[in-house]
Order: sequence, then C-alpha cells, then structure tokens
Amino acid sequence: MTLAGMEFVERLGRSGRLALLEVAAKKRTYRDLARIMGVSPAAVSKYMSGRMAPSDAAVARLLESLDADEAREVALLILNYLAEGLKGFLQWASSKGLIKPGEAERILLGARKVATHGAPMTS
Repeated sequence: MTLAGMEFVERLGRSGRLALLEVAAKKRTYRDLARIMGVSPAAVSKYMSGRMAPSDAAVARLLESLDADEAREVALLILNYLAEGLKGFLQWASSKGLIKPGEAERILLGARKVATHGAPMTS
C-alpha cells in the first residue's frame, strides 16, 4: 500500500530509503520511528544498519510525519537520487539512439535545476 501521491516511493532504492531514515532519525528515537512506520524498533535498527529496507508503506508513513524542514531536506535528497537515476537512463537511451544526445543534456539540465532550486511553481 502506498499513500496517494507517493508513488515515487516505489522507485526509491535502499540508499534513498536509508537517507530518508537518517534525516528523520535526527529528531526521533528508533521507538518513535517504529511507531510512525508501523514496525518494531528492531526493524528500524535493521533499516539503519542496512540489513533490511523498509516497505513502501512504511516509507510513505514516515514521509507524512516529517516537519517542514525535514521535508525540504528529504525532497532535495530524493530529487538528487531520482536525477542520478534519470542520468543513467538517458545515457543508456542515448547510446541506443533512442534520444538525441542534445535532448538528453537538456533533460538533465532541467532535472539539475529542479534538484538544486526546488520544483518550479505552476499555476
């Protein structure tokens, strides 16, 4: 189960999930994290050590609990994580002739701007 609007959580790998947990753990105990995520403190310990990764639903619940400063920090981490994945995909697609090299560079430039400055506001 993923919360509405959080489908991107499915695309976060182990390192992205750990980065999110590290941000949340700055202000919370493992017991607090466990309660928020709906898991045991032992599971949180395993997540933090890299022995296990939290489920999509647990990550989504944690995202919902972040305060404004934490959400901003996590948003930039996730944008950078996704931008790196996009970069690898564009390199592959360009090498296969699926997109023009100049187009890949334009897409990456846009992704870097968003990751550096935040998403542009639309009306």
